[in-house]
Amino acid sequence: MIGFVCGWGQQVGKERFYYNDNLLGEKQQRTKLKTSYEHKNAAGDHFEVVLKASIQFNNAGSICTLTKNGEMIGRVEMLQNKGYMRMFRLILYPAAILFIITFLMMKIGNSSESLLLIPILYLFFGIVYMIRSKVPMVKVADTSDLIDD
Repeated sequence: MIGFVCGWGQQVGKERFYYNDNLLGEKQQRTKLKTSYEHKNAAGDHFEVVLKASIQFNNAGSICTLTKNGEMIGRVEMLQNKGYMRMFRLILYPAAILFIITFLMMKIGNSSESLLLIPILYLFFGIVYMIRSKVPMVKVADTSDLIDD
C-alpha cells in the first residue's frame, strides 16, 4: 500500500511518503507546485508518485498520479466543489454590498452604528446555513478509469 500525507498545523508544508506504513521520504515544500517521490520495492517494481497543484482562474486543487514501471496506474483529483464556491459567493458578495451601503448611510446620514447589525447578522446566518447544508468544500475524484490501456 502506498500512502502520501501532507502535514498540517506546525507541520505545514511538510510532506511524508509511506510504503506499507514505512516512512520512505519526507520533504518540506512550501513554494513548489509539483513534487514527486520515487521508490523501488523488493520485487524490483519502480513506483513514482507525483503530486501537482492545479491552479486555474476559477478552480484550484491537487492532482496525484501513481506510476508503476513508467506506466500510470492511478490518478486522484482533489478540486474545489463548485456548489460550495457558488454558495460562498452568494453569501459573501451580498454581505460586502450590505457593509458598503451601511457605511455610506452612516457617513452621509446621522445613522447609528446599530445599522452594522444588518450585514453582520446576514453574514452570521449565511455562514451557519453554509455549515448546516454540509456541502463539501473539496471534491475528491478517482480518475484512474480515464487512463487509456
